[in-house]
Amino acid sequence: MKVLLTGPCGRIGPHTARALVEAGHEVRAVDRTIRRDLPVRVEVVDLLDRAVPYRVLEGCDAVVHLANHSGPHSADAQTVFNENVVMNANMFEAAAQLGVPKIIFASSVQAISGRRTVADCDVMASSIAYLPGDGALPACPGNTYGLSKQVGEVQLDYYCRAHGMTAAAVRFPAVPPPHHMARRLERLPIRIEDYHPGHSVDELFSFLPMNDAARLLLALVDADFTGLHTLFPACQANGLGWTTTQVIAKFYPDVPQRKKMDDNTPLVDNISITRLCGWRPTPPEQIAAAMTGR
Repeated sequence: MKVLLTGPCGRIGPHTARALVEAGHEVRAVDRTIRRDLPVRVEVVDLLDRAVPYRVLEGCDAVVHLANHSGPHSADAQTVFNENVVMNANMFEAAAQLGVPKIIFASSVQAISGRRTVADCDVMASSIAYLPGDGALPACPGNTYGLSKQVGEVQLDYYCRAHGMTAAAVRFPAVPPPHHMARRLERLPIRIEDYHPGHSVDELFSFLPMNDAARLLLALVDADFTGLHTLFPACQANGLGWTTTQVIAKFYPDVPQRKKMDDNTPLVDNISITRLCGWRPTPPEQIAAAMTGR
């Protein structure tokens, strides 16, 4: 399969490029910067130029679209929102006109995370509609970056309905690099007074190792499905290192539970992703062993 990968020089991009190449896909990679340590040549382009996607998508069977601003602080609010939305519109419209049948889009947990932080969690209601969380949680962005991701999801819904395309919008949580992951695991469990007070509580303290993110994107490229699927992948542990019941009691006591939750129930349910493409997150104990060398 010929796959266009946008944003291969970003956080998830290098792992995704390697996964796609190792799986035997023909990969065309484009970014606004360049890296020479990837298994594919990176072509420097500007996806804000509406003509560019037509050229780079020609002949492709799928696109893995990671190229957006990396977060709410990568530029001012208007620039983050405007440029993300324009890049996505340019890519999706070109794919539709060229008959590229599948789009895998890197959305963000910030599309659902609201504005409640650790500092004000006791005085502000949760934006999470139910537990355990999954990709069907209603959008509730707390900044223009999250809003741009929500708009991207709405755009994809339109293209799937109007043009019969297939798409997955992946609401990635924090995706720490391996050395950050190792330091995080060494600190667990974390006292709440030591946690960053501005952290969004309604991201469900979720995270995902980089290699798991790349494995998911590859699985979605290879999977046979139709329509739009919005996904929320996450490690089955939480970033505090607390038990599930402790986290719920502190941060989500009034959030409805779709099933009875205990300490064996993760805060994020990946079952719909497994059913869609066969992907499962690496078990937490395997992550800890790999990161700490035990």
